[in-house]
Amino acid sequence: MIANKIWHNFQVLNKITIRGRFIAATVGIFFTLVLIGLLAYFLTRKTFHFNSLAFKLRKIQVQNYEAIISYKSFMMKELDNTNFFSTKQSDFIDTFQYKINQTNQIIEDINLSESIDDIFSPINEISSLNHKRSLLFDNIVKMVLERGFTDVGAEGRMREKIHFIEKIIMDSLSNNELKVMLLSLRRNEKDFFLRKDEKYISKVDELVKKLKIRINEEIENINKIHSDKLNKLLDDYLFLFKEIIERDRETGVYKNEGIDLLINNINAKISSLAEQIYNLIETKRDASSDKSILYISLIAVFFALILGFILYVLSLQILQNIKFVMEYAGVLSKGLIPNELSTQGNDEITAMISSLNQLGYNIRTASHFANELSNENFELPYSAASPDDILGNALIRLRNQLKEAKTQSDKNREIEQYRLWSSNGQAKFLEIMRKYNNNLSVLAQNINSELVNYLGANQGALYLIKNQDDTPYIEATSTFAYNKEKLEKAHLEIDEGLIGRCIFEKSTVYLADIPNSYLKITSGLGGANPRYLLIVPLKYENEVLGALELASFRPFEKPIIEFVEILSFNIAVGILNVKRNLQTNELLEKSIEQSEALQAQEEELRQNLEELQTTQEEMEKKEVKLKKIIKELENQDRMDLNQ
Repeated sequence: MIANKIWHNFQVLNKITIRGRFIAATVGIFFTLVLIGLLAYFLTRKTFHFNSLAFKLRKIQVQNYEAIISYKSFMMKELDNTNFFSTKQSDFIDTFQYKINQTNQIIEDINLSESIDDIFSPINEISSLNHKRSLLFDNIVKMVLERGFTDVGAEGRMREKIHFIEKIIMDSLSNNELKVMLLSLRRNEKDFFLRKDEKYISKVDELVKKLKIRINEEIENINKIHSDKLNKLLDDYLFLFKEIIERDRETGVYKNEGIDLLINNINAKISSLAEQIYNLIETKRDASSDKSILYISLIAVFFALILGFILYVLSLQILQNIKFVMEYAGVLSKGLIPNELSTQGNDEITAMISSLNQLGYNIRTASHFANELSNENFELPYSAASPDDILGNALIRLRNQLKEAKTQSDKNREIEQYRLWSSNGQAKFLEIMRKYNNNLSVLAQNINSELVNYLGANQGALYLIKNQDDTPYIEATSTFAYNKEKLEKAHLEIDEGLIGRCIFEKSTVYLADIPNSYLKITSGLGGANPRYLLIVPLKYENEVLGALELASFRPFEKPIIEFVEILSFNIAVGILNVKRNLQTNELLEKSIEQSEALQAQEEELRQNLEELQTTQEEMEKKEVKLKKIIKELENQDRMDLNQ
């Protein structure tokens, strides 16, 4: 109620548009926010400074950690890396120095900024330790290079000396004891470098002394020059061996001592100081942040209350008008189309109501259009309210898509009808070929006549390739609706006319709008008026058996041509089957005749064989009788002679 009274006391606000009211409110909010921002900035500046210092301390810790990693990687990987000793360069050295420089740069930035007295001393201590660590690292790199590895540095010179000693003793002397002592010396040297046990130092020292004594004892057997040279080489070897040990002790490579110990202590000290400073800054930042949040919250609440009151007063009339709009929108949200609202005035709410009335009209029009689409009325005129009208454009696209879908559905229906027609036709002609598979002429006549009728053509012929005296020619085995003149030209040469061209090229020939005279000369269908000619080869596995010729007043559509081409293959297979059946029957009849002739010959031979056998038996009987008579006569002659 108090707000309403205040509102009525400011009648001038009724003349201000909603846009003006919101601009005024926005300007007030803007300046309020600017004021709050300025206050927040002054209150939180110290907190931001603490955040910046904390971030820089974290960077120092990260740089220190990465420097430690680079140092340890150098000590682990480069001390036995021959490439490092040859080039004297290492990525770990570069990274370590880079991290040291980065740490110095961060410390310099901290000192240049408004720093805190409590961290001044430890920050400078970190800077001093960082500088000292850099110098120690340079020194350890220098000492590692001087110490060397394998053939480089002091170790390289030591190995060179011992190799000379080995060469002299192994090549020039035959004293096995010296050779054994030398091998023992090398073994103890290697054991020391492998195990880093100092007991091997004394063993190496003792073996060198024994070698020198034994060489001096063998002075009579050793050249004086060789003896002096060996003693000098042994002294140099022992000196270099101890120098390497001293370098290792100074650097602390194998034990936690020397420069390595100093660097590790500095690393730990820097980490401790950085963590100590970071914790101090965190404590101060938290205290400053809590204080700033309290002040900012109080100020924000105060200004929020003032702004809330102002906005409430400005929004009373707006809310009343919005109520009407909400009721109208509520009806629309239920899927209903409300009556138009009356409009009065020129403010934004009036414009909004006009837009809602237009929206209702658009929805009403769109609803009517959608109902017509459901009835497949795609020709009803309809246009979108604007180029950006989502619903209107969507309905237009829907109409186009439904129209295309109906067209595609009709096409699919036609395709399905063609498939059914094609499958029925193929089945029909396969049944004809199955029924008349023993008579080629009857088969050709039935296929030709049925095909002309099935396709609705006017004329048709089926040509087959035949041979006469080994000369191929083309013969019209079957014709349909041909005139007498055409029937007299049923015999064609193998390369004559369009039939010959089709058979030669083994491909379909399709001609449209053919003059009557051209048809008479080249097609073999002369005297008729059809304007379209289709010739398809009867081909099976690249072998052409003949051709189908069809003529029609109507054009042959692509599906018809494809059907005839598929059918031509089946006809070719059927013709081959008929020919094979005829050949089989002919061969079977010949086989039966030959079998009967063979049976007759066999029977005649059997009778002849029986007659021969009977004759042979009679001859054998006669021979026995003759032998008996001869024997009796011989006996009679002997008896006569004896008398």
